Amino acid sequence: MSTDATPIHQGHRNRLRRRYLSSGPDGFADHELLELLLGFCIPQKDTNPIAHDLIARFGSFRGVLDADPEELTRVESVGSYCVFLLKLLPALSRRYYEELSTDHLRFLESDRIVEFFIPRFIGRREECLYAAFLDENRRLINCSLQYIGSISAVEIHAAKVLETARRTGCKSVVIAHNHFNDCAPSVQDLAATRDVFRALSKAGFRLLDHIIICGNEGLSLQEGGYFEKLHF
Repeated sequence: MSTDATPIHQGHRNRLRRRYLSSGPDGFADHELLELLLGFCIPQKDTNPIAHDLIARFGSFRGVLDADPEELTRVESVGSYCVFLLKLLPALSRRYYEELSTDHLRFLESDRIVEFFIPRFIGRREECLYAAFLDENRRLINCSLQYIGSISAVEIHAAKVLETARRTGCKSVVIAHNHFNDCAPSVQDLAATRDVFRALSKAGFRLLDHIIICGNEGLSLQEGGYFEKLHF
């Protein structure tokens, strides 16, 4: 039975760990970061060739983390524990950045609002809808996931957003959902925005914006002039 105690493998792994502890991830190649990560679920094998195989198949560190679980298992030596760890990392990152967002954030500038929502879609493999509920000073009361859709669409239910708005006691709302190709709104996106705006308005709430996120970019429909075109 091979073990991680093999001097050449053990020495290489220890050098990587010491290097990370002394300088952090700067200067690490994608496959080296994967080596470190895979060491926690493959303790008895050299993870260097496995990391190279993953990068070759999926293109980048992010590509590996975003890969379909079944596709990951087709790489030699990548079993269920590895897949679990690789899929856990984006979810943990998303939770970290969600909690990093300050409760005192005021939703005044569209670029800050986009920055607030981007981390909430880290690692998502489907289109999802979030809604942020704000007080009279546009400070965040609550941000919650409203719906998880498919790889190409998410339903935006005005009634559910309205129900949550009433429950939080907010004054205004910002909704956000993600695309995978670009931030351009679809006809369905614009129709859903109109529905949410009207439903909230009738109940005394205000829809401030609808944000569309794609990767590290975002589009504000309000700032982009789409709200004016919808003739609320």
